[in-house]
Amino acid sequence: MNKNQDSILFVADQPWQIRIFMAAVEVINRKNPDLDCVILFSDYYTFLHQEELMRELDTKKIKYQTMSHLFREWQDKSEPVLSNELREKFEKLFQNVDLLSRLEKTNPWIFGDERNSYYLKMSDSWKEKIFLDTLEWSLQTIVDVAPTLIVSLERSTLPNNAIFEISKIMNIPHRCLIPARIDNYWYVRKDFGRQITEDFAREVLERDISADVLDQVNLWVDKFLSQKIGSYRSLEEEMIRELPQGDISDFFAYLSEGFKLAKKAYARIFERRHITFKIRRLEQSLLKLTYFQFRQFFLRSLFSLHIWRPFEKSETSEEYFLWALHARPEGSVLALNNGRDEIEQVLSFAQNLPIGSVLLVKENIEMLGLRKRGFYKLFSKNDRIRIISPEENLADLVPNCAGIIGISGTFLLEGAIYGKPVFALGDPEFKFLLSNGSVLNEKFFISYALSKQIVTTTEPVKKYLAYVFEVGFDLGFSMFDNRAFSQESSIVKEIVKLVT
Repeated sequence: MNKNQDSILFVADQPWQIRIFMAAVEVINRKNPDLDCVILFSDYYTFLHQEELMRELDTKKIKYQTMSHLFREWQDKSEPVLSNELREKFEKLFQNVDLLSRLEKTNPWIFGDERNSYYLKMSDSWKEKIFLDTLEWSLQTIVDVAPTLIVSLERSTLPNNAIFEISKIMNIPHRCLIPARIDNYWYVRKDFGRQITEDFAREVLERDISADVLDQVNLWVDKFLSQKIGSYRSLEEEMIRELPQGDISDFFAYLSEGFKLAKKAYARIFERRHITFKIRRLEQSLLKLTYFQFRQFFLRSLFSLHIWRPFEKSETSEEYFLWALHARPEGSVLALNNGRDEIEQVLSFAQNLPIGSVLLVKENIEMLGLRKRGFYKLFSKNDRIRIISPEENLADLVPNCAGIIGISGTFLLEGAIYGKPVFALGDPEFKFLLSNGSVLNEKFFISYALSKQIVTTTEPVKKYLAYVFEVGFDLGFSMFDNRAFSQESSIVKEIVKLVT
């Protein structure tokens, strides 16, 4: 590659992201053919199961790189020989052992939480090798491409996170487009949306807001508060709405869903026939996956029919805090939670609660039927925890709660809009809006929230909303919508504007 030529590295971890970047590269190539654009696949799925997408990139002469050669090497039958030199190399590069540990936890195929039950097993030595090989591949890609700008969508997968950290060390401009969690708005962050820099907070809080944007913010907040809806239309809300209600008319819905699962199970028999080598790790056991999907369907059906309800009532005379559980593993949560386990954090927080107060923990509908046996009993046996149904509308519980706690979920942002004390244990992109700036840790948060010593105001979060409306862009539809892949879509135009 000509090192004097400007080059752009696009990091994509799912096929839909690749399609967005592909549309953007086509426009960029017409506008500035001297730019060298490379799309980096940071996932395993695409090169294994989306051959037609790679053929499309080849046809359009768009450059891309994958981990396919590494993935094949990782399927070796024998145990790997590990090199201390490689780990020492990255300890020296990052100069932070904790950062290495955090990065390691951003690989959802190794740290799959409940889904580890149907992932192919692997030894600790293979986990170490895959981690270090991925860091080396990420670093070498940057050296080879020599990008003058790196662009990513969202913050999932190990390579994506590693590339951002390397870009900081090598002083390469990095731009990450993230959903603002406000309707269908997206915006660009220079800090990967996880390191809440003082510069960014100042840019948001000291920004002059026009009268028109202020009106837009107030109208949006009024609608949000009056309708008791989420700040954006999440997958979780869709899944709750689609739950059968136990009517006789739902019988055909159950049959249809069962038939779909059977078709998927049958299709998996042929799914990997095109793969010429045996996959031993970083994939799902098809037999176990099929079992767990049928088990999940069965338990959700029992839940819908009110036969299986392992949840407690939300009504309580005690003072309470609220926690909304995430789906697991969730890529952005792995990146924003600094490698910690959410369930352990729930139990730890509850342990710090004084007598007379409890933690209401709302289950995530995506995890219904996937939890390990005994999960709900673990919570119900804890006097300081009430595990409540995924159908609960937390907006009804917010007014009387002492405070809201969590990792990095959207409910924390919504709590700030309600004007409640909110504490994030992770690093969400809006952390500077929360109570983290006024209390040292969760123990102080509990004490100050219960004694009403935390002063809250909605002005900072309104400033943030104004920033999103003014600086961000409205995608107009779901990120998975085919319209997002059009060269005329707002997200493609934003990427082109960043680059050209």
